[in-house]
Amino acid sequence: MENFTLEEETLFQEASGLPLKKDFKTAEGSALHAYRSALRRFKNTFKSRKNVSETDKDAWAIAADLEDRCNAEMLSRHEAKNPAALDPLGMEQFRVHSGETMRYNPNSEDRSYRGMFHPGDKSIKLDDGQYKRFDNFLMDIASGRITAKLEQRGFAETGGATGGFSVPDEFASWIFDTALESELVRPRAKVYPMKSATLKIPAWDSSNHTSSLFGGFDANWTPEAGNMPDQTAKLRQMELHSHKISILARASSEVLLDGLDFEAQIASAMIRTLSFNLDQAFLTGSGAGQPQGILNSASAVSVTRAGANAIAWADVYGMYSRLHPSCHSSKSTCWIASHSAMPQLMNLQVNNYLVFQPAMFLGIAGAVPASIFSYPILFTEKTSQLGVKGDLMLVDLSQYIIGLRADLSVAKSVDAYFDTDEVGFRIVARVDGQSLWNAPITPVNGSNSLSWCVILE
Repeated sequence: MENFTLEEETLFQEASGLPLKKDFKTAEGSALHAYRSALRRFKNTFKSRKNVSETDKDAWAIAADLEDRCNAEMLSRHEAKNPAALDPLGMEQFRVHSGETMRYNPNSEDRSYRGMFHPGDKSIKLDDGQYKRFDNFLMDIASGRITAKLEQRGFAETGGATGGFSVPDEFASWIFDTALESELVRPRAKVYPMKSATLKIPAWDSSNHTSSLFGGFDANWTPEAGNMPDQTAKLRQMELHSHKISILARASSEVLLDGLDFEAQIASAMIRTLSFNLDQAFLTGSGAGQPQGILNSASAVSVTRAGANAIAWADVYGMYSRLHPSCHSSKSTCWIASHSAMPQLMNLQVNNYLVFQPAMFLGIAGAVPASIFSYPILFTEKTSQLGVKGDLMLVDLSQYIIGLRADLSVAKSVDAYFDTDEVGFRIVARVDGQSLWNAPITPVNGSNSLSWCVILE
């Protein structure tokens, strides 16, 4: 966590009249609540201001950062005092800016923006920022004029850090939900809404089943009046960080002037790029400044392929044998295959017989094979090419968790494309992802470890 400079401290104190706290860990709980309330009151004063200086914008951004730190410390204390208060259904509580509490179930099949950040009455209209269309919002930004409507959108948490304007909820919902339709991972994963820069999630430490479950629970046959042994389960704490992903889209001055198909060109490009890059990060991300993708998960197990640059039947059933039994019945279990692996999968043979036989009457006019062992095959260009580790994966995506911030911001840049007479739009989102498991499971019987994710190597 970055420290504030003396200049920033002075700027904040003069603008807000509040001290800049540097140590939240030693503060009393009541003092933390009071300080957070004071920060929120200061931030709310911006809603009624018409003219805001750059100094005030910086002060708002510092207040938002301090509130994030305050929330993180309060959440950490709550979890330390209540480690057993875990909801077995995966229900988590999240604090929204109005001070109300909402409940969201990450196991829910509703992964829509409204379902995550605005649960409840679906008839309630999301904030549109007084814009009828998304391209009206973009055109205001492109004009360079700070209109009254844009003033209200210039100080959201994402915007304060990047100099952009926060996207109204109605359009943010449209962007995220439209991107969701063409993604592979997010529609099947556990998705948590994030209200601050970090989100801590308690989980069991249960990678070895040879002596106990959940890192300490074991069943014992006990005689009448016999003593029952003490058992202590191990908990670990996972932490999601809101990594920033930036997308740049360009529009020619002619499109801006004519206004023809502006939304279709810019917004659709943003959505397709967001969808592609989120999926790619969840599949192959390194975990350094970005989500840790499935391919790089420490809890994945690898199966060595039978032959170089090929996929054989032995590879397929070998992978299935390493999938943990708890994942067999999951609706989120699927095969993720490189598009370049399609010829290999269509030509899989057992004793010289094709695994996928053309339909008797349709012949080669029938559909391409869509499943193996009843699990759907999802072909994609976002993972490794044929012959490289990860060209075929068997995964239960419900065991992958994603943290998503509600706020999007949009900013424009003219100078970067002055020579081509274009305007650049930058959209910023914040997201993270990682495996729910910290390691493969060593089964009570058998020597091979099992996992939610099996990768062909």
